[in-house]
Amino acid sequence: MPKPFISSDANGNIGEDGVGRFVDQRLFINVSATDNAQIIGDELILTFPGILDDLGYERYDEGLVMRIGPPVSPSCDTEFEAPFTYKDIHVEYNFDVDPSLLGVSNYTILDTMINGFTTGPNQNYVLDTDAPYDDEYYWLEPNSFALSSQYFRLNGVPELILQPYSFQEDLFQESTCFLMDVSNIGNLAASNGYISWESPTGAITLQSIRDPNTGTEFAENLGIISIGDIGIDETVTIEICATSNNCNLDSLVLNVGWDCDGLPGSFEEAGCKEEQTLYVNPIPGELGMVILEPDPGQPNLLDLCDTIDYMLLFNSADLGYLFDVNFFFRLSPGEKLVDGSFEIAYPVPFTGDTTWIQTPQQPVSNGSTVYTINLSNQNTTLQEDGFVGTTNTLENFFLVRFRAETECGFPSGSRSRFLSYAYNACGSLANYRFSPGPRNRINGTATPYISELQVGDPSILNACTNETLPVDIAYNIELGSAPTGSNDSL
Repeated sequence: MPKPFISSDANGNIGEDGVGRFVDQRLFINVSATDNAQIIGDELILTFPGILDDLGYERYDEGLVMRIGPPVSPSCDTEFEAPFTYKDIHVEYNFDVDPSLLGVSNYTILDTMINGFTTGPNQNYVLDTDAPYDDEYYWLEPNSFALSSQYFRLNGVPELILQPYSFQEDLFQESTCFLMDVSNIGNLAASNGYISWESPTGAITLQSIRDPNTGTEFAENLGIISIGDIGIDETVTIEICATSNNCNLDSLVLNVGWDCDGLPGSFEEAGCKEEQTLYVNPIPGELGMVILEPDPGQPNLLDLCDTIDYMLLFNSADLGYLFDVNFFFRLSPGEKLVDGSFEIAYPVPFTGDTTWIQTPQQPVSNGSTVYTINLSNQNTTLQEDGFVGTTNTLENFFLVRFRAETECGFPSGSRSRFLSYAYNACGSLANYRFSPGPRNRINGTATPYISELQVGDPSILNACTNETLPVDIAYNIELGSAPTGSNDSL
């Protein structure tokens, strides 16, 4: 951006033009090159007499004419009174002087001129140093300053419009993407084009901003996306990918603008507030778990010190992606996991052999028979992309298998138990799955009793309300079992 400049016309005995008239001496200085000029907001403050020394001005008896040329830089917020006429942008100047510089209590400013035309009434403006300021216009009364105005004519005006391809996208996985066009329908190239964005809830963050055709990334800082200069009739296509930790419908507010002077510093500083609101709709997922081996529908017979092969299927049962699939299992007393036996298969082909991979991490035990493992971390696709959602439970699933060994002290008829859970793309818990395994019975041993514990249908219990909820529990002992005694426990 150009800096304001000052020029001076000094009338003095520096020469004649041949017909006896004095000639002017015109001196220029860029105010950014001197310490005797300051720009504070929309004020230019000059320090005398230092500014005259900077100009190289020598005092002459005919006085001094000073001209100030401030640059004008429009933006998309500029109000155009009559585009493409000589009344495009109206600029107003107020000139004032500290009378102490002149050693007097008042002074006279003669016929203020702009570009050779008198811009105020053709009269003197007299300073009254005791007059109060008007709160609205800061005028010094009466007629205490020189008011000048000028119109700037534009060669053209850019006009940027933002056109999203869609106003709502479902969040199936960790991020969702919006495509949009930014077009310049004006008759002048737009300098420093930008998109400003804001998440009113603060739950949405941008993952990437790029040109989907070239892959070029657009820079973003403090809510401002720089999209560069945009020519006349030019369209820029942009892909914005966002993620949300809000599991309800949420919004993203966008504005498009340009500014000859550079990019705004933040969303709050950006002008051109013609908002476009986009919506992110999180889609929940659901985890399924099925025990394949041993068959949970019938007892599993084995010899003591035999190994038991377990296999489970995990499937996606809804459209939302799943993340951080966790698996807990509790083996029976006297049963332990065989080291290095835990394997995963994903993807699983519909036909042909299944490829099993030993998991990089084996399940961890806390010293008891309870083991835990994050299954998503054992497969690169599950870890990076998530477990793809689908309503066809056989369309997307993975398998795990492991081996356990029975030892002395293993109670015949006991069973292992399995628990799993996962998270939605928005970070909330999707669901739990719990399944008991089959009974593992040792060949040649008598079963002293066979029992079954049944808990009534679950009901809703509201938290933090001190409610009580009765639960029916039935404990049945099958015929032929030994009776329970006073030392038995449940």
